[in-house]
Amino acid sequence: MPRKVLLFYLVVLILLLSSCYSSTVDVPTSQTESPIPSDTATPLPTRNTLPPVSISLPYPVWFSEEIPQFARDLILQNESFTNAQTLDDASIEFEIGRPQERHALQAGTLVYVLAVAFPEIKMSESLSTLKEILDSKASLPLLMSPETYKVFSALWGEPAPASIQVMEESLMLAYAWKTPGVLAILPFDRITPAWRVLPVDGVSPFDPEFSPTSYALGVPVRLVKRKPIQLEEEGKHDLFLHYRRDQLTLLALTGVTALSRRTAQRMNEEGVLYPQQEIGTLLASADLTHISNEVSFNLQCPPEKAQSREALFCSSPEYIQLLEAVGTDIVELTGNHNLDRGVEAYTYSLSLYRERGWKVYGGGESQLQARQPLLIEHHGNRIALIGCNQAGPETAWAGESSPGAARCDLDWMEQEVSSLRSQGILPVVTFQSVETEDYRPAPMQRPGDYLRMAQAGAVIVSGSQSHVPQGFSFVDDSLIHYGLGNLFFDQTDSFLTSQAFIDWHIFYQGKYIGVRLIPIRIEDYSRPRLMTQDEALVLLKKVFEASLW
Repeated sequence: MPRKVLLFYLVVLILLLSSCYSSTVDVPTSQTESPIPSDTATPLPTRNTLPPVSISLPYPVWFSEEIPQFARDLILQNESFTNAQTLDDASIEFEIGRPQERHALQAGTLVYVLAVAFPEIKMSESLSTLKEILDSKASLPLLMSPETYKVFSALWGEPAPASIQVMEESLMLAYAWKTPGVLAILPFDRITPAWRVLPVDGVSPFDPEFSPTSYALGVPVRLVKRKPIQLEEEGKHDLFLHYRRDQLTLLALTGVTALSRRTAQRMNEEGVLYPQQEIGTLLASADLTHISNEVSFNLQCPPEKAQSREALFCSSPEYIQLLEAVGTDIVELTGNHNLDRGVEAYTYSLSLYRERGWKVYGGGESQLQARQPLLIEHHGNRIALIGCNQAGPETAWAGESSPGAARCDLDWMEQEVSSLRSQGILPVVTFQSVETEDYRPAPMQRPGDYLRMAQAGAVIVSGSQSHVPQGFSFVDDSLIHYGLGNLFFDQTDSFLTSQAFIDWHIFYQGKYIGVRLIPIRIEDYSRPRLMTQDEALVLLKKVFEASLW
């Protein structure tokens, strides 16, 4: 066999033999060494070092002792939260105070008010005085419920033992009414009309632009995360709302407006808007601004005629700019001068009101229209205004087919008020009574009629006729104010008729909860201004002494 062939077979044989064996190499597996035990103990979970856990909605929450029950109820309305059985079970804890830690958030603000019994001769208070009371440096008695005491002890520190009188909230009002000088702190939505809320450092929850977070009696509530969670609402807005501006209605009721005589003269000389310079912004800031306009606008009444001293009044059409400037929403027509210049001026005035979207009541193009209650729903509060003219003259009253004021028929009005209240509507009754120049309502004013309407269910009964500020009365939670005095009218020669009130009525969550009294002084035959503190206290003393408590 040739050598090359032999060599070929030898190579093939070697290849065949090598394919019958597999060579494997065992790679030693490396073992992980156990960690060296540490002498440092594992830290316990704290608010700044949260343990990793799995948490599902709703989050269990715990309330510290000082959180009042009404606040707990508000918080638990948020579907993200449920009550924890123990603190250890809780993902979240709520406390009084502002956030101070990395895992704390501002949850919301509780709003409290400083209040006095309605007849207390006091208009406002300062936070510094409250702090002095808590430190026993001031002798004014201060009432709190047990819940409120815990809240402010947590916020401001434990007060001096002698500085606070703690009693159940249900007992506080009666105690305040029979104990002069008493102040009380309570949640703003627990106010009833027989309390009167005092601004603290000039701020009240019933200011139109009120901000709970910058208010002296706004109590911050913080949320502290005990476990790592992420809330959808986090950083966007409060997790609960105690004070709801969208459920609050502020109704400004005012006294006599008569844009004629010397008031018209000053408007002609100084400008149509001159009378509202001091109080226009305030009136316009109310949700609902009421004007009792007693003089019709008249195309046949140029400014020089409007300022004449004639017995029959008229207003120049351009004067309606004044009512626009003060934010008029509602015009009462119970006055006895609206027909002084005849039917044409009356119906022309109605057309001006309607063009501006203003609502009217207490008068109209017929007796049927004049009697119609004005129904208003605002921020969920259902209110009805209904008014009538007691005083006459007969020529001022509407007929079956002629315009004018609604003549008072107490049987009709009582039935109407009762029916409205049964429907969950809050009736406001205004009377154009016989005018008397005294702080105390006279018998000819028929104060019994006011009481009757309150007993029928009116939450407010108010006298629109009076040129003098008059006293008050209560029937349960219904407020009676027998007369407010003038708003825009020229009776400033007499001190008595130069004083007046704007009544700032407050409705919240479908209830009437009270009034803020705004004392004014009318100057220069036309221009109201806010009274000074001293002037206001003198007026309060006069009208409270003349009230029918």
